[in-house]
Amino acid sequence: GGGGGAGGATGWLRADDLMLHLQPAVEGSAIVEEGLNEADADLADLLHESTSRNYWASPYLRGGVWAPQVVIPSDMHPLPAALARKHAEVHATMGLLPEISRAYVTFDNKLYLWHFDHAEDFTAYERLDQVILSVGLVMPTPVVQGYIEYLLVVATTVEVVLLGVSFEREDDPHSRMTLTPLRLTFPTDNVSMLAVAGTSAGRIFMAGGDGCLYELTYEDDRGGWRDMLGWSRGAKCRKFNHTTTHIGRVARALVGSLLANPGQPLIAVEVDHYRNLMYTLAQDGTIELYDLGEDGADLVRRATVTLADMQTGERGVGHKLRPPVAIAVITPTESERLHLVAVSDLGARLYFTTMRRDDYRKSGSSAVPF
Repeated sequence: GGGGGAGGATGWLRADDLMLHLQPAVEGSAIVEEGLNEADADLADLLHESTSRNYWASPYLRGGVWAPQVVIPSDMHPLPAALARKHAEVHATMGLLPEISRAYVTFDNKLYLWHFDHAEDFTAYERLDQVILSVGLVMPTPVVQGYIEYLLVVATTVEVVLLGVSFEREDDPHSRMTLTPLRLTFPTDNVSMLAVAGTSAGRIFMAGGDGCLYELTYEDDRGGWRDMLGWSRGAKCRKFNHTTTHIGRVARALVGSLLANPGQPLIAVEVDHYRNLMYTLAQDGTIELYDLGEDGADLVRRATVTLADMQTGERGVGHKLRPPVAIAVITPTESERLHLVAVSDLGARLYFTTMRRDDYRKSGSSAVPF
């Protein structure tokens, strides 16, 4: 009995000692629970809860003066050494193709792609004659052969070229990639195509330097009398201007820029695959919203937001803004209420929603509504 009592005296903790030992576990549990709640929270709610997250407009006001936030990179992926030496010598563009886990860079008329995590997995395409202006990855239509998993759209100063993208192991973008030239080209007609975007159905849209939104289409031209006479080229390619009226297109074709009335250059076009929407961004900061319809086959312009709209009035943030230079779609997993983010050259972010005005107000969101 005495041994048991001695054991009890040394083996049991008082309540306050027990709480002291458990305190780190309790605090850790609270942190984990908070993190899980944040992971499930809507981005709109997170922006309202704390200005320390550097997402909302208010953190950019310091003492009443507009000031950008400092961005601290968490990880760096440098250019392959051979490409880094060329970057300062020529006309260059670069970007990411997350669908195939590749980054790309162009130097004048040359295109290079490499895997995010394996820079030695390197692909070069050097068969173009003119300077490359933009690059985009889109889904192919049934016209393209089955082994082609994507189309790489490459716009130069004189033409748009479609390249087939395939992989050593089918449906595995982490395996070695091959670019295949296709007999699919479009003349640009002296219009600089500054950005490319594609829909899940294979539609291809391009942002024109003349302020117009273009769609590229291609269809099978084999069979029938053209094929019998040997005139078929395999596919028929067209470029359609969704911005200019029919009269304007005729005038442009007849006299070029003499009667043309170019708008602000379009510098970005983004497709929201989740909501079947599309956005364009002009150089002056104007953003336009297009509805692609339930099946993705339509194209109806629904709204326009200018820089002045973003700054003042019922939809404005109430202070001066620099024009956005980039836009990105916000996925439903991030937010059901915020649908687009625009970023300025100083890193300031402005959020937009496509919700109806009454629903938007009820949600309590401070995004700019279309």
